[in-house]
Amino acid sequence: MMFDGERYGVPSGTDGRVIYFNKEIFAEAGLPEDWQPATVDEVLEAARTIKESQPDVTPIQLNAGVAMGEATTMQGMLPLLAAAGAEIYDEESSMWTGATPEMVQVLETYATVYGDEGLGDPDLQVRQDGRDRSFLEFSEGKIAMLLESDYFWRDVINPEAGVAPMENRDEVVGWASIPGYEPGGALGGNDAASMSGGGGFLVNPNSENAEMAWELLKFMNSKESVTQGAGDTPKITQREDVNAEILDVDPMLKYIAEEVLPVTHYRPGLAQYPQVSVAMQEASEAVVTGTSADDAARLPVGIGAIAGTTPSTEAERERSRPGEQRPSRTAIGAQPQEAERERSRPGDGARSQGDGCGAAQAERERSRPGERAPASRTATGCGGAAPTEERLSVSELPRRNA
Repeated sequence: MMFDGERYGVPSGTDGRVIYFNKEIFAEAGLPEDWQPATVDEVLEAARTIKESQPDVTPIQLNAGVAMGEATTMQGMLPLLAAAGAEIYDEESSMWTGATPEMVQVLETYATVYGDEGLGDPDLQVRQDGRDRSFLEFSEGKIAMLLESDYFWRDVINPEAGVAPMENRDEVVGWASIPGYEPGGALGGNDAASMSGGGGFLVNPNSENAEMAWELLKFMNSKESVTQGAGDTPKITQREDVNAEILDVDPMLKYIAEEVLPVTHYRPGLAQYPQVSVAMQEASEAVVTGTSADDAARLPVGIGAIAGTTPSTEAERERSRPGEQRPSRTAIGAQPQEAERERSRPGDGARSQGDGCGAAQAERERSRPGERAPASRTATGCGGAAPTEERLSVSELPRRNA
């Protein structure tokens, strides 16, 4: 775990996003059970084929809207943006990229799914329990494709311990990488893209016991400790040698480790990120509710307000630097008690930033089935801030330093 080129800690594992699909629905539509799309257009074509053959099935669900919080950003907007070959934050210019052509392209994909073609269910995107309902409907064979993290495989449709268990999960559920909009057009010149999160443990560089803390970290991250920590439920750990041993029993997680992580990307570790995340959630919700992709990228829409003026890049670094006292979130508009809620909020597989913020979102996160609170959080924050007077649209981002 690094910041500004300096290492401060060790991750405790990670995850990856893929497209899950129901093989039985695909078979009835005449689609192959080993389906691996080469472009986003091929994903949409598969959805159209399913809609034509099985009108009672929702072809695809793509997380959108403010109600889904950070799940919209991490399971929808950012993976598709990476598939289009772009990032939300440009390291070289230290600027948020905002309403780029790639961002509009992503929003046009949302318009295709939730607009006139009706390939997805827009109602799920504005409901407070929309994500849970999408989990349940996938497990019941009512949704054909769902873009989610490996948390969905491990803790949602797990036939033994899932919150929406599928007894025939291993036989019926397939998975595919998120393809680029063009072959080789994904971020980094890859054919596919993903987003990853995770938690970890840091050594405070200002501590008088930094060397002792490092020795503890070495023990915690030894092969023996990590193997024991994984227990009986396979998961992607921070050690390749442990993964090689424990993931052989789970082909899906092995696929994530071997095929998805080499093309994955991560959220910017900057204090302003929650504001940017909410701006993307609002833009996607605007499209779902009928706004054009071009207008959604440029207008301050949605119900999640963004607060405060944008600090300088150096100020961002100071706020995010490990070992420094973390400032109150009231500096960017959150109520004082919001900071306390953020510290205790459960998250999904993307544990470094949880799955959304805001007072109402906090309550939704506490009640979300199957999600567990992480042992620690990184300094990158959470998925949103409480409402304030200023609103930030995606189009405003290029004009503001991070």
